[in-house]
Amino acid sequence: MDNDYYKELVKRYLEKKSTDEELEVFFHLAEKGELDKYLSDAMDEELEPPGYHEDGTNIKKIRPSKWWLPVAASVLILLSLGFYLLLQKQDNKQNKTQVVNILPGGNKAFLTLANGNKIVLNGAKNGNIATQGNVTVLKVADGQLSYAAKGDENTNAGFNTITTPKGGQYQLILADGTKVWLNAMSSLRFPTVFKGALRQVELTGEAYFEVAKNKAMPFIVKSSFQAVRVLGTHFDVNAYTDESSIKTTLLEGSVEVSNQYTKTIIAPGQQSVAGIQGALFKKDVDTEKEVAWKNGIFSFDGDDLKTIMRQISRWYNVDVSYAGSISDEKFHGEISRFSNLSDVLKILELYQVHFEQSGNNLIVSYNPHPTND
Repeated sequence: MDNDYYKELVKRYLEKKSTDEELEVFFHLAEKGELDKYLSDAMDEELEPPGYHEDGTNIKKIRPSKWWLPVAASVLILLSLGFYLLLQKQDNKQNKTQVVNILPGGNKAFLTLANGNKIVLNGAKNGNIATQGNVTVLKVADGQLSYAAKGDENTNAGFNTITTPKGGQYQLILADGTKVWLNAMSSLRFPTVFKGALRQVELTGEAYFEVAKNKAMPFIVKSSFQAVRVLGTHFDVNAYTDESSIKTTLLEGSVEVSNQYTKTIIAPGQQSVAGIQGALFKKDVDTEKEVAWKNGIFSFDGDDLKTIMRQISRWYNVDVSYAGSISDEKFHGEISRFSNLSDVLKILELYQVHFEQSGNNLIVSYNPHPTND
């Protein structure tokens, strides 16, 4: 932290514009005495400045000694700190999450075979769960499915679909060795074996891909109004229908993203954003945040409340509604996706977000401390 940061922190405090996070930092530094100088300078600026004669010469004024300013500032801080902690205690009582302990999601999905038969994967035993021509479908472990093709390469390729519900996730190894992690409320349609010039799958929702390299057969992920074309790479596609855009994030290799109007190539550490109206652009992003879900983490870093609640709704299988106006303020926090819902909501309560539960519906309201702007 540098001098400019301390000055700005004190200025925002005195102007009553501090956020809750800034207040916590302010009181921590004030207790250590690190803000005395900046408080003294800020309060000193409130004193009447020197005047001038008509001829422009300075009028010397006897200004009071400033020995009392740090003392006054310290008293002010202690009083403010006590009042702040009292408010926090009251808020904690008022903000206590009125939500029962809803458990997190887990490995849940069902598989639709080429003949239309459906298999509930979380109820199936490990081992061979289906045979389609020369293709064997194996449940290799809890939450993991694998396709293995044997024999005649001319075997007809049928299409299967794996679907995760709210509160579900699953992993899949396709016949070419490509690995797929499927997030909640997602669906992937794919051939049981890849034949011809392309390897093409169709995605709704979100999935992370580690594509097996095959220069002779590009891998294509189609989702709504965009397509991703790769030869072999690691990337994430977020194509939920309740989001305003499709986001493709690249971690390794090279990816071509296209829609009916244009196309772009993104590099590792970049994300393409495809809008429903045809816009397509790319930007640098924190890839760890974008794929945190795959690693079992909720990462809220600059997300607005409604974006966060959509993620929570999908993973905890709850409906979300809102009471009153909801700000577009950005929120920050990180917590395991395997925490109970009430623990996740406690992070948002620090920002004066309130929750009540009615059956399977989570009612969200937002009531930040008023500020004098």
